[in-house]
Amino acid sequence: MPFTIEDLLFTWEQVGVFDFLLPFILVFAIVFGILHYSGIFGRVGKGINMVIALVIGLMATRFP
Repeated sequence: MPFTIEDLLFTWEQVGVFDFLLPFILVFAIVFGILHYSGIFGRVGKGINMVIALVIGLMATRFP
């Protein structure tokens, strides 16, 4: 029996990719981009931007 795209998407849905992983990645990317573009922490703030984006992304997926 061949493995189809439909099977893959159904498996991802069961695991929670669409409920948690994709929204987390979207929120993380938006927050990181805004912090990076604004330059609020200067040139050395990339790590700080990443931590803040990670925390906000996790909080956004925790509270639907």
